[in-house]
Amino acid sequence: MKAYDLSGLKQRYTHLFEIIYPENRIVVNYDGAEKLVLLGLIDRESGYDFGHQYMESYIIGACFGYCEPFEVVKRHDDICGIQELKSRNIFE
Repeated sequence: MKAYDLSGLKQRYTHLFEIIYPENRIVVNYDGAEKLVLLGLIDRESGYDFGHQYMESYIIGACFGYCEPFEVVKRHDDICGIQELKSRNIFE
């Protein structure tokens, strides 16, 4: 953590980070990468969960990256579509 200057972070937000380093490989192998990734920002006063566009502008000049959005709804629809095709015996 000493490699990261976190002094510019706004105190009114809760910052949700993932720390990535080889010894912390739980699910994904990042091929030896070591980095700090911002996953989300929440306003402590209002509870507002900031979107991806805000995070992208928030990290300008920061020493850490941010997580690309993952469209869960789209993936859910894809899974439902596969299940529907499977129920019609399309795969057999």
